[in-house]
Amino acid sequence: MTKNKMEQGKKKYGVRVTGNDSYLAEENVAYLVDYMVNSESVRGTHNKGSIYIRGVKGENGLDSFKYILEKSNDFNEFDA
Repeated sequence: MTKNKMEQGKKKYGVRVTGNDSYLAEENVAYLVDYMVNSESVRGTHNKGSIYIRGVKGENGLDSFKYILEKSNDFNEFDA
């Protein structure tokens, strides 16, 4: 799902993935996606952000994940 949103964001908001990382230990899972997105307030510039996805892959398909967005300024529609 997150990957699809990033692909859609490339066309509309100029999103670029600048880095990623993942961690898997038994049922614990963590992903990090660093990205850049076009600024809405200053044309021609980009703003950086990070998305952390952490959670537990449960038995019987009952997974539990938390999404954390880290960004210092210039939030736009894509970030939401």
